[in-house]
Amino acid sequence: MLWLGEASLDLDSHELGVGNRSVRLTPTEFKLLHILAINEGRVVSVSRLVEYSWGYNEDDSGLLRTHISHIRAKLQQLGLTAGIEITGISGVGYRLKCLNEAKDTRGLRSWALKIKGPF
Repeated sequence: MLWLGEASLDLDSHELGVGNRSVRLTPTEFKLLHILAINEGRVVSVSRLVEYSWGYNEDDSGLLRTHISHIRAKLQQLGLTAGIEITGISGVGYRLKCLNEAKDTRGLRSWALKIKGPF
């Protein structure tokens, strides 16, 4: 489990939840939210997001924007738009920021150590 403020990202079921409500993320949405979450507060470049999510490094910024839009819609569906913000940095990438204090970051740190490659 990875905590994003009051929300939790379940690393096994690929669900994002708050309280007793949850939404299922597609594999691509999960990968994007996951890499943004473990880099919370830092800008992740478009090329890094594309490579991590699709396994290749080509300019796929249009498709990336679409998936980020779907993630934002799911955050809104759970009422999390005031607690989790995904900001696009023009010409650079995206940054996720938790506006509420995380409940527990132990899962975040241990999971981040298991992933190969730079973030």
